Amino acid sequence: MTSAVMSQSTLVRRQPATTGSGRLGPLLDGLIRHHHVPGAQLAVLHPSWGPLGITVEAGEERYGGGSPVTRGSRFPVGSLTKAFTSLLLLTLADDGDIELDTPIGDQFDEPSTWAADAARVTPRQLLTHTGGLPGSHFEAEETIGRARYLARATAVPAVCAPGAAFSYSNVGMVAAGHLAELVLGMDWEEALRTVVLNPLGIVPAWVTGPAGAHVPGHTARPEQGDAVPVAQLLPPAQAPAGALALSAWDLLRFGRLLTDAPVRPSGGLLPPVRVTEAMRRLQPGTDAFGLADGWGLGVAGYREPGGPVWVGHDGTGDGTSCHLRVDPYEGTVVALTTNAGTGLALWEDLVGELRQEGLGIAHHPFARPRGTAPPAEPSLLARCAGTYVNGGTSYEFVQDAGGLRLDQGGAAYARITLRADLAFSVVELTTDRTAYSGRFLADPGTGRIDRMQLSGRLAARDGHQHG
Repeated sequence: MTSAVMSQSTLVRRQPATTGSGRLGPLLDGLIRHHHVPGAQLAVLHPSWGPLGITVEAGEERYGGGSPVTRGSRFPVGSLTKAFTSLLLLTLADDGDIELDTPIGDQFDEPSTWAADAARVTPRQLLTHTGGLPGSHFEAEETIGRARYLARATAVPAVCAPGAAFSYSNVGMVAAGHLAELVLGMDWEEALRTVVLNPLGIVPAWVTGPAGAHVPGHTARPEQGDAVPVAQLLPPAQAPAGALALSAWDLLRFGRLLTDAPVRPSGGLLPPVRVTEAMRRLQPGTDAFGLADGWGLGVAGYREPGGPVWVGHDGTGDGTSCHLRVDPYEGTVVALTTNAGTGLALWEDLVGELRQEGLGIAHHPFARPRGTAPPAEPSLLARCAGTYVNGGTSYEFVQDAGGLRLDQGGAAYARITLRADLAFSVVELTTDRTAYSGRFLADPGTGRIDRMQLSGRLAARDGHQHG
C-alpha cells in the first residue's frame, strides 16, 4: 500500500491531541478497506501530541452486523496476553514469592505436573522462551485442568536444553500462569485481575468466557468482497497464553508502564517501576528470528539501525491480529487491534505510513528475512529437506521440481524461497501470500543441518531431539 491513504488528511506530529484523531481516523478507515478488515482500533501516545493519547476506531465489530467499533470494543488479543501474564509473574518475583533463576521443580513440588524436562526450567526461561518447551500442545479434552495439561504437554522430548536457545512456547506461558496460581491460591484470571488489570482500570473480556462478550474474528475473503466470522477456539487450560480480549486503549495503558515515565493510576497498586524496567531489558540468548530482534522478560525487542530499542508484543487470535509497540525512552506507545487475519498486513502498512510522517516505529519484518543473500543452490535444498519436530508439531520440507515445499498434516502447505544463508520465506499455496520467515541451522561441528526455526519456533530434525 502506498501513502495515498494519508493524502486524505496529512498527519502532523506537532498538533495537539484534540485534533490528531481527525487525521488518524481517515488513515485507519482507508487501511481497513484496503485489507478487507471489518473493524479496527488505533491508539497512539506521543509526547508532542499531548499527555493522554489519541484513539480512533473504524468499521464494525462483526461483518454486516451493523454495530460500529467503539473505543470500548474488546478484541481477542491472542499472544499479547503473554505480556500481561509475564508482568503478573514478575510482580510475584519482586515480592519474593518466586525465584526467577531457580528451577520450577525445586520451587513447586508437583511431580504430577512437571515432567522431567519442565522441572529443570526456570521462571526466567519461561518468560524469555528459552526453556526448550514445545511451542504448542493440542489436547482432545476441552475441559482439562492446567496441571494435567502441562503434564501432558511437557511429556514429549524438549526442543533443546533449558537456556540453550530461543523457541517461542505457548506451553511455557501456560506454565508461567500456573506458577502464579500456585503462589496466590487463585485461578489465573482472578490473579491477573487483582494484580495487573484492576490497578490499570482495565475491564477485560475473555475468549474462554461467555459468547458475545468480545468482538469476533474474521476470515477476510477479498475475492468475494466480504469476511466470515470465526469462533475463538482457545481451550481454557491455555488461557494464560492467549485468552484476553482488550481494546487498543487498554493496550496503550499497559504500554505506558513500559516507558521511562509511566503514568501510575490512583486507586490501585501497580508493580514498581523496577519491575517494568527489568521486563523490557533484552535478555541474552534470545535470538527470536522471524518474530523480533530479542526478548525481555515477557516482551519482545525491536531494533532499527542507529535507533533505540522498542519493546512490545504481537497477538494473533482466531481471525484477529493485534499489535503493541513502545519506545521506552521517548514515551511513544502505538496499539492496534483488528478483527481479521489480514490485520497483520494492515499493521505493516500502518508502520510504513506512520514512518513517512515522522513517527518511526521500530519493526521486525514477519514475511521476509532481513538483509540480502543469493538464492540457494539445489544441493543446499537437498540438505535442508527432511522432517523437523517441535513437540507434537511436524514440519516436512520436501524437495520437488519446483524447489522446496513445506507440507503439514500430509498436505502441501507452502512454497519455500530459500537463500544461500539458510534464511527463507514461506509463501502459502492457497493465497500466494508471503506469510512468515524462518531459517535452517547447521551443527557447528559437523555442518549438518539439524534444526529449523520458523516464526520464532525451533524444531529439531527428526531423530535429533534433545533428550
